[in-house]
Amino acid sequence: MARSPVLLFLLFFLCSFNLALCQNASVAIAQQDRSDGAAAFAQLQQHFHQKTDDEVLAGTVILLAQGQDTWLDVYGKRVVESGAPMEENTIFRLASMTKPIVSTAVMMLVEQGRLNLHDPLEQFIPAFGGVQAFTEDGTLEKLRRSITVQDLLTHTGGIANTLFRNTPAERAYAEAFKNKHPNSLQELVDMLAELPLAHHPGEGWTYGYSTDILARIVEITSGETIDAFLKAHIFLPLKMEDTGFQVPEERLSRFAAAYGKGLKRVDGPDGNSPYTNSRNFPRGAGGLVSTAQDYLRFCQMLLNGGTLDGVRLLRAETVGQMMQNQLPEGILPHTPGMPAICNGFGLAFGIQTDEPFFGKPGDCAWPGAFLTYFFISPSNNGIGILMTQCTDFSNLSMLGEFHEMAARVFASTASEASGAGGAVPE
Repeated sequence: MARSPVLLFLLFFLCSFNLALCQNASVAIAQQDRSDGAAAFAQLQQHFHQKTDDEVLAGTVILLAQGQDTWLDVYGKRVVESGAPMEENTIFRLASMTKPIVSTAVMMLVEQGRLNLHDPLEQFIPAFGGVQAFTEDGTLEKLRRSITVQDLLTHTGGIANTLFRNTPAERAYAEAFKNKHPNSLQELVDMLAELPLAHHPGEGWTYGYSTDILARIVEITSGETIDAFLKAHIFLPLKMEDTGFQVPEERLSRFAAAYGKGLKRVDGPDGNSPYTNSRNFPRGAGGLVSTAQDYLRFCQMLLNGGTLDGVRLLRAETVGQMMQNQLPEGILPHTPGMPAICNGFGLAFGIQTDEPFFGKPGDCAWPGAFLTYFFISPSNNGIGILMTQCTDFSNLSMLGEFHEMAARVFASTASEASGAGGAVPE
């Protein structure tokens, strides 16, 4: 039966009207979501601006990314004494945020078949074959098994540190380093091979020099120094142009000063800093400098499953393995006397498991000793980066505050992106 032209016109009009209503509703929802995200980001800004105004921090650079959306806040001073302002491209000391980058280098070599996660440490550095471990009663005994590459990545190998001095191993480390100061990565690792472990491999979690040993393994396996390897295989491919172990003279004007409690200066952006005069040697547990923009590119590569701008560093399966909790049952990544960051640990950084301390399950995060911080949230398709230069550990709680407030920005913003291809500022 033929339909009249009037009826066809009415049907077409109703369809077009309904489509327009849907499109207008979608636009209205998107605008509301963006408004909610802007309000959540404004709260984050206000919170950290107040810390600067109260002279807890000298200044901050905060950078968030989710899909095609980015949020940037730059506030305070790069150098308090001169009044030099914090800027978007300010260069910061990363400290332990160096570890995820070096761990990525290790996983690149694993993918190439030049390393295996279960390789024993003495295969690369024979001196570790004779190391002993402390028992619960403070005596030393022969290792029950070798330290493996995976133990070093997850900090379960028993390699200690000189910072906290909570255990016999940490006190032994502090005593050893009191009178001897290594001048190279090899000298540092040779010293570590002479010291006892905090516990048997795989039977505890101890935050220490593990990633320095990994950096040395990268050198032995690749035939390149750790700084050369990172530059050639990570920094140049990802266009991380301001990331390295030293701040060159032509970029010194962008280097932030570091401050302790009460904004007492502890390291300046001048030729006397170990980050400018080569007193810092390239290593794995710390030492890199970078910008928020550069570190975002590194994080975006991981969030994208190992690729960025057509350059692939890792397979998606490898990144997935890095971003899963690898700790044995009953072992938590906690240092006595320090606030906990995560309740799991992957092959490069902390992992939030089913009961997250901050953010959502699956979030990956880690700080640096100058209170820099990053997190990657696969479920939110988001990345959060906080850059500042403060050595007062009484302010460590602000890292969790940042994570929670940034997560609220992501939750308030509807993003159609599902895990890849977010906009990355150049």
